[in-house]
Amino acid sequence: MKNRMRKALSWTIWILILITRSSIINGWTELTLAGNDGSIESPYFTFSITSNRVQLQLIQLNDNSELEFSVKVGFYKEELRSSMTSSLTYVWNTHSGRNNKLSLYDAVEFDQCDESKSELIDSIPSFSTIDLNTDYLIEIKGGEQATFSSASTEPCPDVWTSFKNNRASINNVQLKLTDSDSGYKLNEVYTINYRILEACNPGQYLGDEGCKDCDADYYGAGVWLESCTKCPDKKGVESGKGKQESDCTWKACDAGQLLDQAKGCENCPADHWTRIR
Repeated sequence: MKNRMRKALSWTIWILILITRSSIINGWTELTLAGNDGSIESPYFTFSITSNRVQLQLIQLNDNSELEFSVKVGFYKEELRSSMTSSLTYVWNTHSGRNNKLSLYDAVEFDQCDESKSELIDSIPSFSTIDLNTDYLIEIKGGEQATFSSASTEPCPDVWTSFKNNRASINNVQLKLTDSDSGYKLNEVYTINYRILEACNPGQYLGDEGCKDCDADYYGAGVWLESCTKCPDKKGVESGKGKQESDCTWKACDAGQLLDQAKGCENCPADHWTRIR
């Protein structure tokens, strides 16, 4: 009896863990610190470089001068700190005379490459997308992309080559928020959200709360699509069933019309009639 209860409890715990993890995929979750400084880590999440992305959203609430905080996105082979392969870290320091930093760290080379593109580091971006299956890795709102793969300063070539050769081994991701200045409460200045995106299926698009079916009479290829495309005039498709333009078919004709496969519904010639089709 006791063994059965232990097994039931064990299954309950695992189910709760799975529910907790699945509920965060594609949905926004806040990273917040209770005090004026310190750090907080997210759970580990299953991650594939081909089917997942990480997004960060920083919503400014008050004046952001005199801040020093960072968000580290660590990538791992397993749910173990010692299995980390690489990380991307944004360090924001708005004190006078200080600079922001965006770094790619590679555990094999035991070194990091710092981004130099001013558009990515001069200010705190409100929205960032991390896609490890690209050469730019991170893109901020407005379409500005990082340049780690093309950077020529040492040690960037070695760091990039090592990262590129080992990124396929990544299976997990974890985020860490650190506030290094106790002079303020970070959550009174910024709301910091993150989400782990999962590629959408064909017939879907990526909305604010994750993957959604394309509306009726719209089609889309899924993956990271942010909006669906309307079917050609007089054609339609069921919601979520439109994966490509060829899935859009002619809509039913009214009584007194016939279907021309090239033009759609047309009125019957004089002295002719049809039922509704």
